[in-house]
Amino acid sequence: MSAKTSQTFWQSMIGISIAFGCALAVIISHPKILGGQGRWPIAISLVAIPSLIYLTASARFPETTYYLIRNGHKSEAVLVLQRMRDGQVESEIEKIEAEINIASKQLGIRQIYRTQQYRNQLYAVCALLANLMFTGFNCFILYMDLVFIDAGIPQDRVTYATIGVFSLQIVTTCVLSRLMLRFGGRKLCILANSGIIFSLVLFTVSQATRHLQSAAVMSYFAIVAVALHLTCTNGLTIAQLAIISEITIEPTRATCVSVGNVILWISSWLVGFLAPYLQEYLKAYSVTPWLGCTILFLIYIVIFIPDTKGKSTDEIQAKFRRKQIFRSKQPPSSLSRVC
Repeated sequence: MSAKTSQTFWQSMIGISIAFGCALAVIISHPKILGGQGRWPIAISLVAIPSLIYLTASARFPETTYYLIRNGHKSEAVLVLQRMRDGQVESEIEKIEAEINIASKQLGIRQIYRTQQYRNQLYAVCALLANLMFTGFNCFILYMDLVFIDAGIPQDRVTYATIGVFSLQIVTTCVLSRLMLRFGGRKLCILANSGIIFSLVLFTVSQATRHLQSAAVMSYFAIVAVALHLTCTNGLTIAQLAIISEITIEPTRATCVSVGNVILWISSWLVGFLAPYLQEYLKAYSVTPWLGCTILFLIYIVIFIPDTKGKSTDEIQAKFRRKQIFRSKQPPSSLSRVC
């Protein structure tokens, strides 16, 4: 629904909202607030409030312009855009129509996989969404208190450390949002993955050398590492949502994002499920598998994900046709060719 010129800003708000939601959830679930033995059902029930607000407000939300134009309601799409934009909307309507006209209908997984350009889009979306979880995000988000206790932080202070880390995310995520507006999603994605790699190395070193150094000093290093990891993961969320909307086109976007979300939730479950076992068997080196995964994803992004900042859809797709994940003898097809 947002204009191309402001799309990056509005997508960055998702990352900021996630950071705010995490901090708020940790605060209200503190034992002295709503996390006590008799009050936890109230905390769980509060989760329904945002959904109820959205459900109530959604009655006033119009259909997207892409949906309206594809289903033959161009005049209604123009009215929707005029309500949301200042000035003329004809050029935006033309661009939307050009994107929709690439294919007569939205493409399914089979059709996408048969065309190299679209197949590369699918690979990229799946890789970007898997990258979010295979940084080890759920190791910290689900077991934060236990991670800090194991790092040597006193149990009576551990929840306050968790609240502090999540609260810090809100400020730092706002800064990362500004960085994306200036440098673009791909550069922020590379920066965030690099920061995650550093944080995982720092966390591992703090745990592996705890017996050689002051336990108190190493526990603070662990807090810094976790705070940096969560901050960079939020930056990754901001960047990747922007990239996904730009590297896909209207006929492929719904299918690519749907398949990518399946990958996202499977990898989310896998990371959360494996975390206690890795902690038990690898001890201080429990996050090293996610360190290796993050390095691989960073290499993939550098090689295969095109820079989208300031680029038109045609320019982005032209680069996608050249960046082949698997070699093919098939000549590159034009963006305007119908699948």
